[in-house]
Amino acid sequence: ELLKRWLVRESEDELAVAAATSYETLLIEHGHQFPPPIWELVTAELIAIQDHLLPHWLLAPTPDPATCAMYPTVSQMFFPTAPVDVQLPSLTHMLVLLEVQRICGNVLVQVHTSLPRACFDSILTCLRESIAFARQLNDNYNVRLALLNRNWRYGCQSAQELPHMVAHEITGTREYFKAVCYHLPRFRVNFKTIVESSLNEYLLWSNEKGDARSQSMDLRQRSYGYVPLVVDILDQLVLLSRAEVSNSY
Repeated sequence: ELLKRWLVRESEDELAVAAATSYETLLIEHGHQFPPPIWELVTAELIAIQDHLLPHWLLAPTPDPATCAMYPTVSQMFFPTAPVDVQLPSLTHMLVLLEVQRICGNVLVQVHTSLPRACFDSILTCLRESIAFARQLNDNYNVRLALLNRNWRYGCQSAQELPHMVAHEITGTREYFKAVCYHLPRFRVNFKTIVESSLNEYLLWSNEKGDARSQSMDLRQRSYGYVPLVVDILDQLVLLSRAEVSNSY
């Protein structure tokens, strides 16, 4: 409980990340001794921690198709949305979220033998949801611009960049891919999907030419960001036998 409190409430980066590292060590070194009820509690806790760390309020829910045809003023009257500048995400939470993604990936690979099937699936889903959120934010130019205008610059390495969560999109996908590869017989479809979509994304971001400066910076962010994931994929493909490649494709 103390580690969880540090993970979600601590404002000091180093202490929060140290808490995440300690939590991971506890799970990896002793998780094989946990009975199913303990893993159920741990799984629920991981999901709750991630849910607290993700800045859900930044992304408005997808509108119902019936509301899309409404005039904007009518839609706003019935379905008001909170302004994006209500609250800025915690930079510490962004760092800890990366650690939580790694914890999920390592648990799925290193202590999977003691994980109940339902817990395994829930942690994998938790990881997938963090990837989906990061991707949604990275695709939302307006939200990122609003964050920049309020001087939130997470992920920026130059004055021309918009803030982003590319690191979370890539780290989460790498951890997810690692888990899928380790359990390949069960996740062949997932393996194929990740390989094809990731390589296609990399080619897309590497080949497109943006006209606006912000667009070109986005292309650079994503093409560079995808490199470690592409390396993971190529390394894994080299390890597969011809029969395994045939089964996956």
